[in-house]
Amino acid sequence: MSLRTLELPLLLNTSDHDLFRDFFVPALTHAFRYDRGVGYFVSGWLRLAAQGMVRFAAQGGRARWVTSPILPAWCDDYV
Repeated sequence: MSLRTLELPLLLNTSDHDLFRDFFVPALTHAFRYDRGVGYFVSGWLRLAAQGMVRFAAQGGRARWVTSPILPAWCDDYV
């Protein structure tokens, strides 16, 4: 199955849907490339999307992320 044939909801309201279960995991499972630009980034979303990311990586997927260089102070412990 490709992304073009994947049946995703046209609208995802986070009050009614689980964004990771209903979008990120299925999309990453079938993707070969993932480009993402965000102003605020924390790596915790990777844990939530892990099932899709594992499949994405296993099939040779390539990701590019553009993120803000400003991270919360608690991140200093991990740098």
